[in-house]
Amino acid sequence: MTGIVIVAHAPVAGAMLSCIVHVLGRTPDHVVAVDILPDADVLQSRKQLEQAFEMVDQGTGVLILADLFGATPCNLAMEVVASYRGSACSLISGLNAPMLLRTLTYRDQALTVLSEKAVLGGRNGIVGSGSLPQQKQQTDTDDHHGSAGSYHQQ
Repeated sequence: MTGIVIVAHAPVAGAMLSCIVHVLGRTPDHVVAVDILPDADVLQSRKQLEQAFEMVDQGTGVLILADLFGATPCNLAMEVVASYRGSACSLISGLNAPMLLRTLTYRDQALTVLSEKAVLGGRNGIVGSGSLPQQKQQTDTDDHHGSAGSYHQQ
């Protein structure tokens, strides 16, 4: 199983992991979030990221998901990936919830396949509201109160 490190500007990494716990109902194995604080020491942050990498590495590879390409969390992740050249590791920036969910769904695949799935999941999860079909869904409260106006858009 591929290990996953989420690295982002605080509090995004932890919030993404919390989102996943909410959706799945549990904390996935070998997934760690590293929040980089605005005033954090860069060397200490890199050490924290390296420790996270080592925590999730099960010998089958590590995928690091970063929020913004070119920003400190991603730059630190690039340094960590470069320092672990002997290990199978990959870095993807542009983190979003669909990307992370897709990553967790396919993490038993080879790292190269997983990386492709993660990128596609992230891209396909971005949809403009103008291109969504209007869909009405009745909520639980409608059944109890008989309110015809209690619909929400999905």
